[in-house]
Amino acid sequence: MKDKCQVIIIGAGMAGSSAAVHLYENGITDILLLEARDRVGGRMHSIPYKGKILDLGAQWITGVSPNNSVYNLATKLGIVKGDPRESEDETANDQKYYPLSSRGTPISTKAHKIAKSIFEKFIYNIDNYYLRKDRNGGSIKDFFDQSVPSCVEEIVDENLPTLKKEVYNILNGMLNVLRSYVGGEPDECSVDLFGTSIELPGGEMPVEGGVGQIVQSLVSFLPKDVVYLDSPVTKIDWSNPQNISVNIHDHEIKCNYVISTIPLGVLKSTHTTLFHPSLGEEKTLSIQRFNAGAVCKLFVEWDQPWWTPNFGGFLLSRGEEDYIGDWTDYVGDFNGVKNYSTLLLTWVVGKYSSIIDGIDEEEIIDGLMKLIWKYTGDPSIERASRIIRHKWTLDPYTLGGYSFPGLNSNPEDMNILASSLPSEEEPSLLFAGDAACPDYWSYMHGARTSGLIAAEKIVGISKN
Repeated sequence: MKDKCQVIIIGAGMAGSSAAVHLYENGITDILLLEARDRVGGRMHSIPYKGKILDLGAQWITGVSPNNSVYNLATKLGIVKGDPRESEDETANDQKYYPLSSRGTPISTKAHKIAKSIFEKFIYNIDNYYLRKDRNGGSIKDFFDQSVPSCVEEIVDENLPTLKKEVYNILNGMLNVLRSYVGGEPDECSVDLFGTSIELPGGEMPVEGGVGQIVQSLVSFLPKDVVYLDSPVTKIDWSNPQNISVNIHDHEIKCNYVISTIPLGVLKSTHTTLFHPSLGEEKTLSIQRFNAGAVCKLFVEWDQPWWTPNFGGFLLSRGEEDYIGDWTDYVGDFNGVKNYSTLLLTWVVGKYSSIIDGIDEEEIIDGLMKLIWKYTGDPSIERASRIIRHKWTLDPYTLGGYSFPGLNSNPEDMNILASSLPSEEEPSLLFAGDAACPDYWSYMHGARTSGLIAAEKIVGISKN
């Protein structure tokens, strides 16, 4: 590895890889792309499993439209071909998704339909809450508690008490599923700012062969002496912004610019020791206020499927009596997995994610099977045989999931997280990543967009 270069990019995920290739394609070739792991991709982590591919992290291109820089890239690379609507599984509309009660009995179609309508209205309202003039702060959970019960009370039906209870229990289950949409606890996410990340049209599209191949294909455009794996950065000394020093263990590299795509969870944990001098009060406060998320994605495997081929999934409806005070309270649903007949997918998102990541597979299976036996009413279902996962909250190069605004965040935090130091006019230390994109924070295309913006700042300076 060289001792001096023009630009160092830290992190070979979507943001860092996009920045590196953009620099290289624009004539700035004296660069190094440093990745702490033994692979590129960051949270885009696709693994081979039984002849196919599983995405242990990100798994969709979200917002399939020309405004999506990742969709455009995947199309350019030949990874996505043709009309994206034709890429969707034609059987998806035939798959069944059921709410189940803890009594092991089905829930009425009427209750499900009403609950779904109320929840869709709730999602629309939190997506657009930032536009309201009467917004008064608080969390998504606060808004749920303020708005949803009144909708349930408006139900008119001859079987009113039973129907209302079913609807409310389904809505509690849907709130659990919402955690994976938020990336963490609904009571820790600002309802004022949640909708400020623009949701592109076009829906979600899985990538055949895994999303990880997008970054792998992108990085293949760079020479081998540019990309270095197993290279964790231990210190960034930018006390002289024209001659920044970056340390990888005992090896020091001098450069003119650094683009940091270090995940927010890692920044929260290491920024005080990693950067010299400090990042300053303004950026430090934004790092503290924004939430790094906590997501535990679990693929559960059986030797033989006990569900039908057209199974889409089932939701765990929750009454007050169903909460037992452990991590299983946070399991929202189980879903079928495309191309895998023996796998179901579930999530634990929020404060229990790090607990799940810290316990062994058998204990997780114990908890999940108790739920499945209880909610299906069928104790004869065979015990699952395996859990497939990546421990994102314990991964030292992630320490979290996808970011979202905390309760104390303000509208400027995303701009501050994306801002360069010592100034935008004379940038030397630049930042990118899913938390550093004001328009598309938390999204994969937000990470790519932020990387392109950071790289373009350097390209612009080099042309002047």
